[in-house]
Amino acid sequence: MAGALQVDSWQPDLRKVDPWRAELELAYIRDGGRTIPSVRRHNGPLRIQKGLVPEGPEIWHQIIVHPPGGIAGGDQLAIDVRLGQQAKVLMTTPGASKWYRSLPSGAQQTVRVQVQDGACLEWLPMENIFFDGSCAQLDFSVLLEGSAQFIGFDLFCIGRSASNAPFEQGELRWRTQISRDGKRLFAEQTHLPAGGLLQTSIAGLAKRSVFGTLIASAPTMPPTLVDDLRELKLPGEFAATQLPGVLVVRWRGDHSDQGLSAMRSFWSVLRYKLLQRDVCYPRIWST
Repeated sequence: MAGALQVDSWQPDLRKVDPWRAELELAYIRDGGRTIPSVRRHNGPLRIQKGLVPEGPEIWHQIIVHPPGGIAGGDQLAIDVRLGQQAKVLMTTPGASKWYRSLPSGAQQTVRVQVQDGACLEWLPMENIFFDGSCAQLDFSVLLEGSAQFIGFDLFCIGRSASNAPFEQGELRWRTQISRDGKRLFAEQTHLPAGGLLQTSIAGLAKRSVFGTLIASAPTMPPTLVDDLRELKLPGEFAATQLPGVLVVRWRGDHSDQGLSAMRSFWSVLRYKLLQRDVCYPRIWST
């Protein structure tokens, strides 16, 4: 699902709008047998809820909140997360991110993650819903050091099929990069214009309106991970590819609840096989 993308196209045209910028900077450290927050800074409408430790003090569960509930034309969100050595954090969101009609100005979200030696981040947000006419750019990068571990997924819903509002205008651009000790493990740049070949082709979305990607990376990747995932019986279609140092799982279907269930099923398998941890669903998922 890759397409050509010019580097200079990543900056939205903000000349015609008064952009609403939001920034969130978070850092976590290991203190004895605990993971604790060490930095929390915000500017604009990005916040966090009180952290939880349902698995014990070693793993910190954090919920990131965007109070407006929707992202409009000209908005820019920037999230910076840093994990110190041996820190362990699971992050999620309380609800879907709604990207409203934003032509021609567009909206942008940038996430930067740094995970130091021995640390582990699980990045498990709820779905992104892109309304007809939305013009969105998303940039996600993960920098791993030493024996750091990472599992993260994103689920995209283009249009609102339940409201008979398909994605007929607008475009999405996203870039994902994963590196370890300065060496790039995975990089992808994608352009999805409404009605374009990527949306309609059998090699792309095959006219499906919901799709997601999970990426996992650890210094040692068990060779059976793909086979373990293939044993799952899930709605929609999915495929897994194991590359040197990284595993990529893709899913496509027609319903966001099925997509979230699929992403969480992939994560459950990999959490046990890769991180040697039993599944512990964030409490917010049950509310």
